[in-house]
Amino acid sequence: MHTWLPTAMDGSEADLAALARLENRNFSDEPTTVEVLRYRARKRQSFYFALEEAVWSGGCMIGYGSLHRAWWLEQPGRYRIYVSVDRDWRRRGIGTCIWQRLLSLAMITERIRWLESGAREDRPDALDFLTARGFELEDRVEKSELTLGGFNPGNWQHQRTAPSKVGAAICSLQEAMERYPDWQQRLWYLEHRLYRDVPSAVSFRPLEFRHWLAQRMDSPGFSPDACWLALDQATGDWIGFTNLLEETGYLRGLDTGFTGVERDWRRKGLATALKLHAIEWALNERFEYIRTDNGSNNPMYRLNLKLGFKPRPAWIGMVCECPG
Repeated sequence: MHTWLPTAMDGSEADLAALARLENRNFSDEPTTVEVLRYRARKRQSFYFALEEAVWSGGCMIGYGSLHRAWWLEQPGRYRIYVSVDRDWRRRGIGTCIWQRLLSLAMITERIRWLESGAREDRPDALDFLTARGFELEDRVEKSELTLGGFNPGNWQHQRTAPSKVGAAICSLQEAMERYPDWQQRLWYLEHRLYRDVPSAVSFRPLEFRHWLAQRMDSPGFSPDACWLALDQATGDWIGFTNLLEETGYLRGLDTGFTGVERDWRRKGLATALKLHAIEWALNERFEYIRTDNGSNNPMYRLNLKLGFKPRPAWIGMVCECPG
């Protein structure tokens, strides 16, 4: 049996380009770019433990793996591991080799209590790989897509104007930046308040402002024109948010970043109105689709289906408790 030798990724353009080719071969319906991969690697490595290893053959990356601290969660000792093997090179021990290499390196300095990972539901081989290593189901993330060519804004005008009837207003972040000198602090604080209510198997850990600012402003897909706020007309308080990101490898596609509304303002049509403003902008900019994902028990998923989003293969989140 061939012995594979994983080597450390150095973050070079060549490494990232090879990784983009690997991921786009494996997930042609979810294309990525070097720019997005560079941003994600920089985010992982900026102030948290992170490892990346790859296996090569003839100058082509045929396997990749990463292991890093789950910095967004409050649970100490929790890490995320991810392994991807070229579809033509599977069942040759490459994934196992990368997996073992990552864990052996991490155990030198880290105390790992839980490992989280996952795979798409249409990849039973990947799910079997995790199950064989003691992983169990933790959550299910529903993915969906709205084809913009089939969306008629005229059918939603009543819902789009609903905020004005309850004392709220919708504006773009670009507009808010001109009115609020402290817009960055306001947005950071709003996102933290909204994230705490996202249904999840584990609790999210708030990012300090400086780390949030670096990650938000550094995102390749972030644009103030593609972010919308709900405002309390009486006080000017920021009470809701949604945004779109140009983070897909397909130039005419968008991802939804996050949508949320303050507790006291829910069930008043604000989330629907925010999303409708985002959809209208995407139509005007001639994008072709919007993709999003939500936990299976998140009411936002039902709202997306109501707006016309169609289900795509879900992500199956899995976790394993590590002895010792």
